[in-house]
Amino acid sequence: MLSEQAWGDHPLGRPILGTTETVSALTSELLRDYFRRRYRPEHLVIAAAGGLDHEALAELVAAHFTPPDGEPLALDGGPPPFRPSVRHVERPDLQQLYVSLATRGVPDLHPDRYPLVVLTTLLGGGMSSRLFQSVREEAGLAYSVFAAQDFYRDSGMLSIHMGVSPDRGREALARTRAELEKLRDEGAEAEEVEAAKQQIRGGVLMEHEGVSARMVHLAHEEIYRGGYTPPEVLVSRVLAVTVAEVTDVARRYLAPERFALTVLGPAPQGATLTERDWPIEAA
Repeated sequence: MLSEQAWGDHPLGRPILGTTETVSALTSELLRDYFRRRYRPEHLVIAAAGGLDHEALAELVAAHFTPPDGEPLALDGGPPPFRPSVRHVERPDLQQLYVSLATRGVPDLHPDRYPLVVLTTLLGGGMSSRLFQSVREEAGLAYSVFAAQDFYRDSGMLSIHMGVSPDRGREALARTRAELEKLRDEGAEAEEVEAAKQQIRGGVLMEHEGVSARMVHLAHEEIYRGGYTPPEVLVSRVLAVTVAEVTDVARRYLAPERFALTVLGPAPQGATLTERDWPIEAA
């Protein structure tokens, strides 16, 4: 729901599995044509990690991945539009409200990437984060609350997710908005920035201890950067982020009126959540 709300008809806004209508309209010829034009060697990255012979693997790839006939399908390009909006899908049968907020982030290679990662972590990246402490621990408004970042080739998304009691949905939104505005107005504190950086450092190094994680990292780096960036380099970039940089991206990216809001669940006090509950920027 959130991706569709934010990205509209752009591919980023469409469900990966499709819809009943699109899947029903598929034919074997459409699938074969799409496969021939999209799944080609020039569009593929083959990554491997562990105890293997690189030269032997390269020979196997060269032997089995020859270009098929026909013209390749052009890859979609250009940054997608982002739509601040509010949508509440009523589901009276659910026991809680599922609330998601998102604003436009940055592409994978953007210079704001690492300050934004630190910002997202101190905002909603764990039990010591601002949203967890304010919305869940202090006010008891949410069962869970966290923030996340998605980086794509030509765009990105900063999102906040929470599960709340239906009768406290409006209060949870108001408190979340207040935290965003406080962070924008007052900036980040040195202690929380340092804690966020160390949390990210530990997560990155632990994540790359497994062979499968290294393989995924190799593929990601090749697709987005055209080469390998060791985890230690990624960590050094995170540790180099300053308090001033985090405060700067907070002021530029955390404007509440530029967020898209999606809600699934019962209507609080019998009234669905609307732009009155989360005012947004006029289109």
